[in-house]
Amino acid sequence: MLYKLTLTPLTPIHIGSGNTIEPYEYVITERLHKFYPENFISLLNKSEQDEFLKLYMTNIVGMREFVKKKSQIIHEAKEYSFDVSSNALEVYENRLKNPKSDLSIYPCIRTQGTPYIPGSSLKGAMRTALLYEKVKKPVTEKDAKKLE
Repeated sequence: MLYKLTLTPLTPIHIGSGNTIEPYEYVITERLHKFYPENFISLLNKSEQDEFLKLYMTNIVGMREFVKKKSQIIHEAKEYSFDVSSNALEVYENRLKNPKSDLSIYPCIRTQGTPYIPGSSLKGAMRTALLYEKVKKPVTEKDAKKLE
């Protein structure tokens, strides 16, 4: 039997892929562009390569500004890109100004470039909702076996 479900999340959802996108592997302009640094560097001329590598070693903010200016090369070197909200762009730009900010990104799980919710996550969410409904009072028990 085949069922078609339409889900409407009530809160933000993040199911991590287990990967990390490091600050030197992406840049955000009007979109987030995930690129391979080695592909990006190979598309630069020799003086640009030297400038990029110097910035990469000494000035992450300067390096990211350098990358932003090379939008055509980013387009050729990118693995994927996607739109970002104005709020996300604002957070990024504020954090970018502080060289001590952790700018790593923990992407959600994807298949063929599209985010998805695995069936096991849906099963877990439905199980939790059913247990919560069955209990009908605040849950204080920490042991899952006892809770069941």
